[in-house]
Amino acid sequence: MSSATTFSLSDRGLKLDTAEDTNPHTEPLRTSQSHTTIHLNGNTLGAPACSALAPLLSAQTSLESINLADIFTSRLLSEIPPALSSLLTSLLPLQNLQIIDLSDNAFGLNTQAPLVDFLRKHIPLRVLILNNNGLGPEAGALIADALSELADKKAEARKEGKEVPSLETV
Repeated sequence: MSSATTFSLSDRGLKLDTAEDTNPHTEPLRTSQSHTTIHLNGNTLGAPACSALAPLLSAQTSLESINLADIFTSRLLSEIPPALSSLLTSLLPLQNLQIIDLSDNAFGLNTQAPLVDFLRKHIPLRVLILNNNGLGPEAGALIADALSELADKKAEARKEGKEVPSLETV
């Protein structure tokens, strides 16, 4: 069994707008696909940078936990949905990924769609951390519905004999 490895850009205050901006910081993700934990929190990521990160993230087949808190500071509301969609779509195939922190991102109603789509599909999810996301009651209800749908899919997977973690924290 391989040992746990962490890739971290945590709280560096990087402003990564383009694919080229990500290159000097992501070499460890390109050279190893065995990271179990990734911290991208505390930086600001544009949609092109997220698109560049997506294949690097999806290659991390051992990934168990990702911290995406506070990654859209100073971004226009219109930039966040495609950026978030790139990141979350890349995480969908990762069957070991159980913990996701998306705190301190101003999602709101206009930005909830990629999150709702991800939550409906990612059966391995065990811990979802959403704090200070500005979701409001309408977006909160959509997320609650997605989590309900996820619970149904988890139950169905268990009936098929699959080992699926319960959703423990939201």
